[in-house]
Amino acid sequence: MLLAASFLGLAACQTTGGADLPKAVNRSIDDLVIKPESQITVIYVGAWDCKYCTQWKAAAGRDWKTMPEFGQVDYREVETVSFKNTAYLPAWPDDLKWIVTSNATYVKDTAPRFLILVDGVVVTNATGTGHWDDEVVPKVRALLKRRNGAAA
Repeated sequence: MLLAASFLGLAACQTTGGADLPKAVNRSIDDLVIKPESQITVIYVGAWDCKYCTQWKAAAGRDWKTMPEFGQVDYREVETVSFKNTAYLPAWPDDLKWIVTSNATYVKDTAPRFLILVDGVVVTNATGTGHWDDEVVPKVRALLKRRNGAAA
């Protein structure tokens, strides 16, 4: 399954082969109330034993930190030892542990994982490097456009 995922540009280190993973949270942003003061948070969840995480950080992750959107969101990184246990609680900052303990979204395994939160609500939970460019970045841009438009 990893070979097929890699071929599709959706590379992720995962334990289940993808078939048994719960559906990701990919909430429509159309129904969200976004105010000028709304907090948009992007969380990268990676693992030391995940080659796709290393590749993402060296290329897309590096580029992300130079994009104008980077400075307009709260960007956080969570690094675990293994992609087989990305919910390893000691790796998560105290203010983000609720994501794991409340089962707000699925973070048990698979990396890289990208979460988008708006005012503390998980609106996106995407895995694999391919979802960064085709899902995460466009959604961040759309959220920022709405937030910045709300300020006008």
